[in-house]
Amino acid sequence: MSEPAPGASSDPTYLEAQSMRIARTALAVALAALSIAAVQAPAHAAPMCNEKPVTHLGTAEADVIVGTPGDDVILALAGDDTISGLGGNDTICAGEGNDTVYGESAALDVAAAGGSDTVFAGPGDDTVVGDFGAVEFPAVTGGTGSNDQIYGGEGNDTIYGDAIDAVVTLVAPGVVFANDGVFGGPGVDTLYGDARTLTFELEGALAVDAGSNTVSGGTENDVVYGNFETVGATLGTISGSGWRDNLTGGDGDDAVYGDAKTGADKLTLVGDLAYTDIINAGAGADTGDAGPGVDICANVETAVNCEA
Repeated sequence: MSEPAPGASSDPTYLEAQSMRIARTALAVALAALSIAAVQAPAHAAPMCNEKPVTHLGTAEADVIVGTPGDDVILALAGDDTISGLGGNDTICAGEGNDTVYGESAALDVAAAGGSDTVFAGPGDDTVVGDFGAVEFPAVTGGTGSNDQIYGGEGNDTIYGDAIDAVVTLVAPGVVFANDGVFGGPGVDTLYGDARTLTFELEGALAVDAGSNTVSGGTENDVVYGNFETVGATLGTISGSGWRDNLTGGDGDDAVYGDAKTGADKLTLVGDLAYTDIINAGAGADTGDAGPGVDICANVETAVNCEA
């Protein structure tokens, strides 16, 4: 029979004490391992909106998020949210869901990601970025001298530009948009189209001098409404694309251009006053109606009210 190890005992009290020491040692080792794992585990990244740290974070529910008079960075997440930036230079990421965003700020940067969103940008230099859903911007109002950058995104977008003496630019570098309605208010507007169906409407008749407007259509199925009223010799200019375009000039001295390809364009200048208009339809079987006034029509196969 083997002898007990030196210092060992078969006494129950001694054995119980040994077991407790072993248990405490195992617990200490386990806690140390957990502590090391916690130190090594990566921390959750702080939420960001347009590469800016978020100051107001929404939830997956339908939230009402109100900013401050200062500079806010708001991330709404999912849900049908109502977001008000209040004052300051705000950055708002609407997130998923059908959101309504009120800028009310000196400068607003809005990214609407998903869902059918409505953005009221308010005065200031605004940047509105659309998404892959349906986005409506019913009042991107820029006040005197403000410059807005509006990105429609893919989806069915309606975008309204400034009110007075401002530059509104709808830019689409390398992006395919679809079924957009673009509204540039009075002022000097520059609107660039897309590669699908696009509607431009520039309402300039309410201002004393609506400015000089330039509209460049996309590459397919464009509808352009001029409604220009200019003071002086500067003409409102509407340029179509290489596809079947519907270009409508409106009141004012307008110049309406078709395209260089074979699209069958419909070029119409409407209004009650006798302005001097120029229609150049370009290639294709085109229809042009110059409306009242002494008008010049070129490359129009079916011409109405064209005096020269």
